[in-house]
Amino acid sequence: ELGTELEWLSDGTRQHAIQKLEKIRLRLISHEDAELADQLRDIDIQPGQYFSNLINILEWEAQHKLQSLFSKPKSAQPEARLPSYNPLNNNIEIPIVFLQSRFFWDAEYPHALRYGTLGYLLAHEMLRGFDAAGRRYDQQGYQRSWWDAASTEAYDDRAKCFAENHYNNFKYRGQNMFSAKAEAQSILESGAVAIAQHAYQDWWSNVEDREDVLSKESPPLLEYTPQQLFFIGFAQLWCVDYHDSVEKLEVTPEPLRVNGALANL
Repeated sequence: ELGTELEWLSDGTRQHAIQKLEKIRLRLISHEDAELADQLRDIDIQPGQYFSNLINILEWEAQHKLQSLFSKPKSAQPEARLPSYNPLNNNIEIPIVFLQSRFFWDAEYPHALRYGTLGYLLAHEMLRGFDAAGRRYDQQGYQRSWWDAASTEAYDDRAKCFAENHYNNFKYRGQNMFSAKAEAQSILESGAVAIAQHAYQDWWSNVEDREDVLSKESPPLLEYTPQQLFFIGFAQLWCVDYHDSVEKLEVTPEPLRVNGALANL
């Protein structure tokens, strides 16, 4: 939602941003392998023949591994473990494992938990299309800067101010964690948790049967309000414990990422 707080964006840039936002799509990344499907046709599987089927599968597996020794190595594609924004097609690509219930979502989970986890992750990747890197690609995925000079300068000034005021003094075990990468990361995370919270509040304000919904928004044995549960769910995404022997970190540690994003609310 591009409200009055974004008056520093020019009208032209604002319209391009709205058009790009409307074009963003969610795309599930599945385990597609056309070559494997062709190779599997050589396996002879017969109903009711367990042992012969097992032998055929093992023989196929051995032959498949032997053939790989004589094949040209393929460049390994990085495994997608979290939703990620792809600027080349303006899509948010979601690993198919996210469809598995009790992983990041479930019909029985309170909405507060779903908005604070999966909602946050989707908002985080959506914002990548509008940060300093994403603004170099248009709604079709072409590398074209659709920000005018005034809007670009205003964004950069605000990003610098944001980082200096909120993150420049962040330290972890005596180490100053501020960097250009941390600056960009902090903007995305602060914006994403604000969007997720706004979306949850918007959903809550439109709920009709409040009493029935409220009973499902508070899990058994957890005496938290739905609003508290939202922030607990978000923070639990980054639950981690660094061993005392780890003295220097190359990335912003999770405690600072959580506290920094929430402090900006």
